[in-house]
Amino acid sequence: MTWKEFKAYIDPITPKTVRFHAVDANGASPVLFRGHADSRWGLKTTLERFGHAEFPLLSYLRACSSARRFASNHLPAEIPFDEHCECGYEQSTTHFPNYEYLGFLRHHGFPSPLLDWTASPYVAAFFAFRSILPEVTTARIYLYRSHTSHGKMHSRTDPGLFIQGPFATIHERHAAQQCWYTISLKCRGDDECVITPHEAAFEYATQRALVAQDSVEYCDLPVSERDEVLADLFAMNITPYTLFRTMDSLTETAAWRVL
Repeated sequence: MTWKEFKAYIDPITPKTVRFHAVDANGASPVLFRGHADSRWGLKTTLERFGHAEFPLLSYLRACSSARRFASNHLPAEIPFDEHCECGYEQSTTHFPNYEYLGFLRHHGFPSPLLDWTASPYVAAFFAFRSILPEVTTARIYLYRSHTSHGKMHSRTDPGLFIQGPFATIHERHAAQQCWYTISLKCRGDDECVITPHEAAFEYATQRALVAQDSVEYCDLPVSERDEVLADLFAMNITPYTLFRTMDSLTETAAWRVL
């Protein structure tokens, strides 16, 4: 669809109030968005792209603990990290352990099982159109609903998606980009929690015809409309600098303006 058609499509499903609601009056989750510069890219986490399709959560948290100590050579961590947290399946699916610090690591490039989403379709559009990639003709914006009725159901031994909300101390980019996150988990053995691919969780929901949860759709937009999209985003003050708040992003914003 065109950019104008996309804006018309999302208008009825975006909130008409700034007040935060985890669910609407009918118990359904908000719509979250994610932008890809190439429509051929799948919904993969940075941990998957790093080579780990499945990873025991306990092992991953141990790796994060080591990364935390190493990163403190540059900047001591202010976000707490519980090295002795409960990380079995039951505990992790009700209160994901060390969520804030894992989000912090994710924003600093450490491979993460958290797939980031945004509450803003226009922030998602920024990520879809920020880069010009060779031989790419369409960008993609995903729309995700955790559930479309009252709650979710899942099997312990199959991949399931669990959503992490915005009110957390993670990073200034977490607030600027209106971030939410999802993680795909399953139970192995008695209570071992295992990180699994997101697409496996989507496939599980589709195979079981769980149409009221983990609903994902997408809109493909032509990259030829990039100038129009970026002009709209600039008018909304959605720029590299406002979303990343670094010197590099400020000069990138300047390049968009003058080049």
